[in-house]
Amino acid sequence: MKRYLILIVLLIAVLVACGSQPDNELTVETKAPAETTGDEETDTDEADADADAASNDEEDDEEVDSSETEGDEAADAATPLPTAVPPTIQPAVFVEASDELKALLPTYDDDDIDVTASGLRYVILEATADGEKAKTCDTVDAHYTGYLPDGTKFDSSRDRDQTFQFPVGQGSVIPGWDEGFTLLAPGDKAILMIPPELGYGEQGGGTIPPNSTLYFDVELVGVDPVPARVEVADADYTFVPNDVRYAVIQEGEGDAVGEDKVLVLDFVLWDTNPNACPLANSVTSGRPIAFQTSDDNMFQAMIDGVDGIKLGEQRQIYMPEAALVGAGFQPGDYTFLVTLSDTLPAPPDGPQEADVADFTEVEGTDGIRYYDLVEGDGDEVSIGDSINVVYHVWTADGEMVTSSAYSGQAAVPVQLGLGQLPGFDEALPGATIGSTRQIFVPADVVGPLPGTGEAADVTFEVEIVEMTPVE
Repeated sequence: MKRYLILIVLLIAVLVACGSQPDNELTVETKAPAETTGDEETDTDEADADADAASNDEEDDEEVDSSETEGDEAADAATPLPTAVPPTIQPAVFVEASDELKALLPTYDDDDIDVTASGLRYVILEATADGEKAKTCDTVDAHYTGYLPDGTKFDSSRDRDQTFQFPVGQGSVIPGWDEGFTLLAPGDKAILMIPPELGYGEQGGGTIPPNSTLYFDVELVGVDPVPARVEVADADYTFVPNDVRYAVIQEGEGDAVGEDKVLVLDFVLWDTNPNACPLANSVTSGRPIAFQTSDDNMFQAMIDGVDGIKLGEQRQIYMPEAALVGAGFQPGDYTFLVTLSDTLPAPPDGPQEADVADFTEVEGTDGIRYYDLVEGDGDEVSIGDSINVVYHVWTADGEMVTSSAYSGQAAVPVQLGLGQLPGFDEALPGATIGSTRQIFVPADVVGPLPGTGEAADVTFEVEIVEMTPVE
């Protein structure tokens, strides 16, 4: 059962690159309230991508969360842009901006238009004095408004008051964007004039006709640079079992972290291609790796690679193919750059003992019951409230299924009423802030457990830490 604790965030990141998906972990599923999403359940990681006039058809099919992966198909969703134009398509005619369009765009002088070798035209409207331009593999945060040459606006992040994030140079947006944003630094504003061969091409897309020239009024709001792989001499590596090796890039503080703690590691993952962007990283996903080295909840090469690590320490870990057999990777060698950013208390070995006679059965449910191990003195929680909780889950025989600690967060947000975790909506209303409630949830409510695919009764212990505003 403890194999269930293999961190889903890491395995999603790795297995996406490897062409397979892991079983779902029994963790919080974040969903928007029903009234804001129509008939579709969504994942918050993809709500950003849904607002994208520059995301492509292929991206819409392959969102990860995570996120990854995960998209909020809102009514005002942007028209998806293709990744690239097939090589057989010949460049179409660049169409100049009409007077109607020029009246909508920020004022610029035609003499200030620059043209790149690919045919991309651009005007820098505002430039920062000393900012560093975005680079391939960086994740950028941008505002944009897109127009056709006749002045038709086809999409705008500004209308949604929500910036759009994407990784530069990885084909997740149209070529004109991949190139255009490398010309900008944070704070820069520009107009990107994208010929058809760098945009939709002859196939068009959504409301955009074939062979359309595109005009984007853009602002680069911010850049999240991805750390580069560090060049390390063989002599500077420390070898551990199975030819796994690590080099300390940045020293940590204090004592080595013991087995009684959950390690929270920020990470970047590469394959052997020295020029490729990372396969996955917590900079983009916002989701670290979290695990205990004492449990069978992480592949052995990672456990060996972080042995003795200290808080704040950064290591580059090289893992040969032979050390990753059975870990879910495609054949090949991999390199991780990890930083121990935090530690969390280890989950208890099992649930606290409680007399079944002391439990309260929730009316209208098929066997969900609860008992307050600790009574809090805060406000009562109810359906619709957003709360931060610490929780642990065990099967009837005491085997741990998962814990909020393995999310890498001290406490995780849950909004009651969204069905994010089995039994929470039924058994938590009426509990008070500061309380710890044990909840029994029968197998038919829980459904198949990750790993086995079989349903089983489980026991939650849930500490309600605080109430948080509902966004």
